Amino acid sequence: MKWLACLRGLAGLAGLMLFLGSALPATVARMELHFSRGRESMHLGSLEARGRLLGKPYVQSLAGIRRLIPEGEGYFLVDAGPPGDASPLWVRYELAPRKAVLLGSLAALKPRDIRKVRRSALSWVVIASPSGAPARAVPRDEFVAEVAGAVDAMIR
Repeated sequence: MKWLACLRGLAGLAGLMLFLGSALPATVARMELHFSRGRESMHLGSLEARGRLLGKPYVQSLAGIRRLIPEGEGYFLVDAGPPGDASPLWVRYELAPRKAVLLGSLAALKPRDIRKVRRSALSWVVIASPSGAPARAVPRDEFVAEVAGAVDAMIR
């Protein structure tokens, strides 16, 4: 009986060694790849690294908006992307700690939303474009005139 337990232990050890022997080369190759990528991008600043990941125009547009809207001020956030696109969430995240007032989809804005924008003390409207496209900041009055002109054109 003892020899059977010893045999099972040796079989388990042999299986473990076989597994490690077959998995180790692939693991080492993958590890070398990740370390070489890390060495390449180690010298990059946060703006450059985010530019590589998200695209330079997108990151530059958000940096410009960050400079435009002071940290203590809020802004209206409008979604110009397709339904279900998470771009407004990412724009809001990138512009934090500025407070966002979400208006919803640009295509589905209602007259009451436009009145809310017109009467508000907030100065800026940030339009979040579909994923990867740069966001843009528009002064409140310009946005209201733009949207009102589009509504007038649809009515005619």
